Amino acid sequence: MDQEFLLKYTKRNALTYALLVVNFDEGMLAAHLGIPMAALVDYLHGKQEVPMAVFRQAIRLLLEKTKVDAATQREVLRKIGELNGRC
Repeated sequence: MDQEFLLKYTKRNALTYALLVVNFDEGMLAAHLGIPMAALVDYLHGKQEVPMAVFRQAIRLLLEKTKVDAATQREVLRKIGELNGRC
């Protein structure tokens, strides 16, 4: 599989997991991500590609809600920065 394909599904899966973390409250997730709910639904259904900024916000939410330690958070965010440089 190519890297672009994997990144596309990784970003969408992150949103799906973030939705689970907020108890499937689409409105709450959209508000947290700072996007319209219609855009969130389009991202979740694969109608639009998830922008990197939205992906980063979803990852931050996941890190916060799952209480990952600070060192792990820094490492994940560093890797996202590397991905952002490739896109």
